[in-house]
Amino acid sequence: GELLASHGGADLVLLQEASAGGLSTFCEAAGLDWWRHTRDVCWDLLEVRGRLGHQEDGRRTQGPRMVALAGRGERPRSVTVFPDVPLPEKVLAAWVDVGGVTTTVVCYHAPTGVQHGPRKAEQAVRIADWLGSISGPVILAGAAQLATIQMLDGGTTPVVVILSAVSINARILLYSASLARWFADRPLWQRLLLALPVIDQMHFTCAPRFERGDLDRSGRAAYYVGAAAWLVLAWVASQTAALLVGAGAPQALRLDLAAPLAMVGLLAKSATGRTPVVAAVTAGLVATVGVGLPLHGSVLVATLAGMLAGQASARVTPRAVEVSS
Repeated sequence: GELLASHGGADLVLLQEASAGGLSTFCEAAGLDWWRHTRDVCWDLLEVRGRLGHQEDGRRTQGPRMVALAGRGERPRSVTVFPDVPLPEKVLAAWVDVGGVTTTVVCYHAPTGVQHGPRKAEQAVRIADWLGSISGPVILAGAAQLATIQMLDGGTTPVVVILSAVSINARILLYSASLARWFADRPLWQRLLLALPVIDQMHFTCAPRFERGDLDRSGRAAYYVGAAAWLVLAWVASQTAALLVGAGAPQALRLDLAAPLAMVGLLAKSATGRTPVVAAVTAGLVATVGVGLPLHGSVLVATLAGMLAGQASARVTPRAVEVSS
């Protein structure tokens, strides 16, 4: 809140995964005049639908994360909830004056397909139908970045959150730089198209293959496009499976671990040389040892430590020197 206020504040704030307990503190620090949280707006509805957690040992356990709206100046003319959607705590709408124009503001947190199954698609369709009936300007906020939300919810200071988010997303820049040299002779429009599917899986799939040096210009392009098509198909198939069977999967399967395990597998496959192994091991050790670091900065410190260790290793790694007779 103080960081937002120090940058001039905001007239309108849309919050996903907002904690009802800390919302007032955040808004007051940010200089906001009003706020609306789904738990306060439709407590009875959420209670009936079982979306407020459950009683355990005399205490109410934490329910699903909700959304909120906040702002400065004139309060919203009206606030509406959506009792007909599967997950009413994840969407909230209001009508506010923005520049003298009555504007529809919708805060919508898209649920995950693996956890909520068909309800994810049903929720999206119903909200889209409702938006289709609205006339005039609409401001819509979707799902926020998971890592950023988790760090903020855990009490991490905003500066560390911003630095961590930048460092995490900077990997895409590094992936692009790593792959760009293989397509340097391509026209600009082709390179822009080839940049679209650059994600973790694309880098770890294509970079080791290109390093073999047995593919020519057309072969690299064909391999890259084929890998992109395969990954898109796999993503669509996995999302479809999640929508169909995800909600019915037992909790004991711990499907929430699938993403980090996949990343560990990709990292293990790519860490074949001394430098990447040193960087990965260093980052892992620092992240483990630094769990209790102030400001929840273990991820950021581990990332920087891994980069520095990798650079140091690269400097001392002996290089092959061609000697002419």
